[in-house]
Amino acid sequence: MLAKAAEYAPGDATYSFLVAQLLEQRFRGTWFDEDAPAYGRQAAEAAERAVQLLPANPYYHRLAGSIALDRASHPSASPEQAQARASAALRSMQQALSNSPYSPLLHQQVGVELSRAWQLIGDEGRRLALTSLRRAAALETSRLRSILENTWARNPSPSGDIELDAVTPETAPARLMLAVFLEERAQLQMVIDQERGGALQALALAEYRRAVLLSDLDPDPLARWTAAHRRLAPDDVEAFVTAAQQLADLHPDRPEAWLAVADAAARAADPAEEMAAVARAVELARERGRGAQSRALRRQADLFFERGLYEPALEDYRLLATIAPRDPHPFVRAGRCLDALGRSEEALASYEDAVRTAPRSAVTREALARAYLERHEYLEAIQEWRAVLALDRNAVGPRLRIARAYVSMGLPDQAMQAYSEALEISGNASSVRAEMDDLLRRIRGPGR
Repeated sequence: MLAKAAEYAPGDATYSFLVAQLLEQRFRGTWFDEDAPAYGRQAAEAAERAVQLLPANPYYHRLAGSIALDRASHPSASPEQAQARASAALRSMQQALSNSPYSPLLHQQVGVELSRAWQLIGDEGRRLALTSLRRAAALETSRLRSILENTWARNPSPSGDIELDAVTPETAPARLMLAVFLEERAQLQMVIDQERGGALQALALAEYRRAVLLSDLDPDPLARWTAAHRRLAPDDVEAFVTAAQQLADLHPDRPEAWLAVADAAARAADPAEEMAAVARAVELARERGRGAQSRALRRQADLFFERGLYEPALEDYRLLATIAPRDPHPFVRAGRCLDALGRSEEALASYEDAVRTAPRSAVTREALARAYLERHEYLEAIQEWRAVLALDRNAVGPRLRIARAYVSMGLPDQAMQAYSEALEISGNASSVRAEMDDLLRRIRGPGR
């Protein structure tokens, strides 16, 4: 019926595409029958008609490539025919990817199709298979795990990484993509061969570092390189320290490099070196614009704060608030510094500034609410928690804090109402139920 439809509507590519799919299935299903080559030829002709009628459709090209690979692999094909058909398959697959460069499904299909003909497609085909799978993994990694694992297990290719390297351009995004791909592959390979998986992890780290250098120490690749060291070499702190110091040696005038040194020192539990590296980053950042200055100063302020050095932390947070006036973080942290220094009124004003800076932030509202609570200003605290609930009606925490505030005010009915709401939203959580039962016992009195 589809063949008839294709005859009656010769300008409709869809019918030819569907006919080609059915004939491909028949070709595969009769693989060892004498009629199989004829089905393969008819499938190729139908796929070619679909491509000619609608050349922009990438899946038509992919199907034509798949059928060509089947015909190249068939026992009836002579060596010359197998080579010609494999070359035609590669051209079709390349055209498919050119027509749709951002489709993870298409890259996955091309990679898997080519991988099943590993011996026929040659070096060029293997490079295309690997780069297709790498691109698919970068576009949508979660869907690809089992397919990649099966493909790599069946087709181990010691030269695969070199081939990948050869076709990856010298740009930071491409190198990051390759790093992510190699890291994903390393995780899968560890199940099959730990030694090989470890080698792939080292390659992934090298690509993350190359992306950092190619990006001119852009903060995003730098952060991803740092995080990759924690994931891929958690026990090799010395290697991270060495790599970070090498980065600073290459770029001694860049604050970003010194922040990487600080990250490495933190992992090595060297607080003095961490503080010195951050201070160097802050010094260098003064000449490199607001973005660099903001990142370095925030790191130093947070470091001071975490170590209980509230006076220098406060000074940095106040400077940071002038550099990044839309960021609520320095206002909240300045408030906490002022509270720690016993400057209560100034602290409250800083929390209020944080809310004015980001009124729709649950973090700033919570900070102000806690400040009110510590000052026994319960109604004001409840008002801020209700503002948090306006942002997230299903939040349980603010309702619990509202209930506790009402308990502190001696208003058990209002507290019970807040507890009931929290209990309903939390799905009858045992901790919420325990607080309600405790309140009920206190209301009823001993023995009741």
